[in-house]
Amino acid sequence: MTLLVIKPTFACNFNCPTCQERRTLYRQLQKDKQLSIDDWLLCFDYAIPYFDKLTISGAEPLLYKDLYYMLHYSKFKNISLNTNALLLDQNTTHDLVESNLSEICISLTSLDSTTFMKLRNTTNVYAKDKIIKNIQYFNTYKKNILSVGMTFLTKYNLFELPKIILSFKYLGFNCIVIDLLEGNFDSDKYRIT
Repeated sequence: MTLLVIKPTFACNFNCPTCQERRTLYRQLQKDKQLSIDDWLLCFDYAIPYFDKLTISGAEPLLYKDLYYMLHYSKFKNISLNTNALLLDQNTTHDLVESNLSEICISLTSLDSTTFMKLRNTTNVYAKDKIIKNIQYFNTYKKNILSVGMTFLTKYNLFELPKIILSFKYLGFNCIVIDLLEGNFDSDKYRIT
């Protein structure tokens, strides 16, 4: 299978310290003209003969204002979306299920609230619980959408891994992805060494 990955926005609702490169790029791109939805659909038309699957990623693609238009009018038969699920409320779930989405990959960094807040660099004490509630709802309502639970390992959540795997099964995911941190870091503050 050939895969095309796009990142229509680098905007995010978290400020993860492990995403420094994406945050820097997002600040730089704020000054530049972004691709319009028409530009993206034109790119897709050119790409269709060469790629079997489209993955929409970024920082948080649910913040991209034309996401649903993109999902409805893309000619790709296999479309995946990567999200942190904070915005995956009931309305968003219904919109995604009614679109052409075939797969969703949801990242959950920790089940421990303190660790979650540290890894997402947020002071929102309710964020983790809201994400879990959103995941439960989505996985109950998802119909034929493949759902993938993803976590990335750090020094702070490594020993939670068995608990995270069990929770992914309990939350109704079809698959689990366990990943290492991506990118270059000046220190080993988060990376497992």
